[in-house]
Amino acid sequence: MAERHSALGWTVSMFPAPDGRDWNVILNMIGSCA
Repeated sequence: MAERHSALGWTVSMFPAPDGRDWNVILNMIGSCA
């Protein structure tokens, strides 16, 4: 996805998830705290 958006001229940054986790897991943890 990053390659496709970069090809369209968008600025793309890649950030690894902390502790080797998956971003989806982290976002679900944050969502369950709200």
